[in-house]
Amino acid sequence: MKLTINEVNSKYKVAIGDRFSRLEVTSEMIKSKDGHYRCEVKCDCGTTKIAKVRQLIKGFVVSCGCKRLEGDYKHGMYKTRPMSIYGHMKARCDNPSEAGYQEYGERGIGYDEKWKTFQGFWEDMQEGYEDNLEIDRIDPNKGYCKENCRWVDHVIQCFNTRKRKDNTSGKSGVSLNSKNGLWEVYININSQRVRLGFHEDLELAIHIREEAELKYYGFIKE
Repeated sequence: MKLTINEVNSKYKVAIGDRFSRLEVTSEMIKSKDGHYRCEVKCDCGTTKIAKVRQLIKGFVVSCGCKRLEGDYKHGMYKTRPMSIYGHMKARCDNPSEAGYQEYGERGIGYDEKWKTFQGFWEDMQEGYEDNLEIDRIDPNKGYCKENCRWVDHVIQCFNTRKRKDNTSGKSGVSLNSKNGLWEVYININSQRVRLGFHEDLELAIHIREEAELKYYGFIKE
């Protein structure tokens, strides 16, 4: 049975007319017996096929297969870590259901026209890539492009993250806790939030956060 977009219980959602590289969505989403959502897509070459919605949004499916035959995947990067990074980047910018969309696509953060394909992205960003590095925007208020992106370790990326738009303290890692009315202090280390306590005094909370920045990052963020 076909489901309307409002009935679909999935964080990955597409609608008829949405385009993903060479593919255009031509049907509503259908939940298969295996639990995955799929839809019918039509390739620019005229071929129709059924594709997993998640793979469309992540950028893992870009054509009916004709693009592969043209040699677009001769780089041998299919299902590699860089391609996964690329897929998550596009999803944050394009998909309102993706975690983080509020801080990216909703704010107008997009990506270079050339980066609509993985090949274009990799042509610009292959240099300097290492498996322990992550993609980072030099100016967090601008989009993804060769001039504004670099490969950095996680510490530098955490340092370069902008303050949340609902920040009330003026300092990253210090926020007012609505339940107890105290300033909560925390810092992100290796993708984990480390809590540094609650404090009545804002200046003290900021001082504690800055001491943690010196300890973990080696410099004060702001």
